[in-house]
Amino acid sequence: MNKILLVALAAIALFMGCSKKNNPSPSASLEGKWYITTDTAKVYTNNVLTQQDPESFDHSDYVQFNSNGTGIQLSGDASSNFTYSVKGNSVTLNYPKQTIDNTTIDAFSKTATFKATSSALYIYIEDTETDGSTTYRYTEATYFTNK
Repeated sequence: MNKILLVALAAIALFMGCSKKNNPSPSASLEGKWYITTDTAKVYTNNVLTQQDPESFDHSDYVQFNSNGTGIQLSGDASSNFTYSVKGNSVTLNYPKQTIDNTTIDAFSKTATFKATSSALYIYIEDTETDGSTTYRYTEATYFTNK
């Protein structure tokens, strides 16, 4: 589960924000401590939904984005450090090689879209892989609150 949560976070995506102004204002900052409330992962095989895994979280698992481009994710007793950069409504997360719950996870990066307000954060990630004639599409939507 921690590995899935890491990938989900790394997949931070779809920060959706609408503005009624002609010139949209910048999105709220990612900076701060965000508590994970729900996470839904889906797997599509050749465009057919083959797996859906919705999860709800108590108010203890979180991700912290620091102003210097570093962060930490805490899930249960496992923590993971990362660096990040933001461009528009996209965030790129860089995780170094780490050992979590006696499992070694190689370094990886993920780019996701996100939407943030002063009290909520939505991250969306989508990846596609092809193996022969089979195409796998993975999506993950994660919601956070800062309260």
